[in-house]
Amino acid sequence: MTHDQFIALIGPILGGLGIGSLATTVITKWLEGRSERKRWLRDKKWECYVELVRSLGELHTLIGEMLALDQKASDYAREFANRQTRANEAFVQARQFGSLARLAVAASVRKVLTRFGNEWNRAGVNARQKEIVAKWGWLVITDIGRNDLFGEPREMSDDFVGDLDVPTP
Repeated sequence: MTHDQFIALIGPILGGLGIGSLATTVITKWLEGRSERKRWLRDKKWECYVELVRSLGELHTLIGEMLALDQKASDYAREFANRQTRANEAFVQARQFGSLARLAVAASVRKVLTRFGNEWNRAGVNARQKEIVAKWGWLVITDIGRNDLFGEPREMSDDFVGDLDVPTP
């Protein structure tokens, strides 16, 4: 029931009791506050999803670029260091927004963030495995976000398993 429908329904009832305008005002303010809180939470969810998807997408792309660099190229060390610095920044941003997101996003995201952290740590110094983990996190959080924010059906599992886009760990 929308705000206007509720007021249209309750207004005449309360008016007959002689408290219509006061009660209508109180109810209207309460509903407006509720709508504002919902809007605020939706906006915070959006911000969290955007930053998680942006940083995880950047992270997996940069790691892939680092792995694809020609080690014989004269500028290899500089290019590698540049991408490594940017990948570290993307990881820190993903970790920070992941921490904040735990306050606002769907429970499945919290589960995925925990799994992402565990798999990232398990990968150790294996850059190829870290790329796989980052790509999985990017894909699954994007999928959950589309479902949570827009009601789109889910396309992938929350489980860390291989598929066409992400090889089996």
